[in-house]
Amino acid sequence: DGQTGEISGTPTGTEPLNVGCEITAVQTPGISFTTTVRISTGHMVYPSTALLFSSGSVFEPELLAPASNWQQFAVNCAPTIPWLKIDAATGVLRMDTPNVRGGGVDVDD
Repeated sequence: DGQTGEISGTPTGTEPLNVGCEITAVQTPGISFTTTVRISTGHMVYPSTALLFSSGSVFEPELLAPASNWQQFAVNCAPTIPWLKIDAATGVLRMDTPNVRGGGVDVDD
């Protein structure tokens, strides 16, 4: 995003990848700074492609490729699943509502 500097996206491939993006910030004509941002992905899976939740159940991701310092995990579901929460630091999925007795999600792309 040229206004905020945020880099976002969703990888669509099935294999780990490394991408380098050159980014230039321009303060005024003649004053700029260019750097390269490197983004790496790895395999991350949950125990099954179908996760069935009940009260207190949690599912931890299995990181199958080098994943040191992975953080800021997020869930993008359509439609939104209000009871499904993810720990942004660990990727752990859990049910987060006392009003729902159980549910399921398909994590297969």
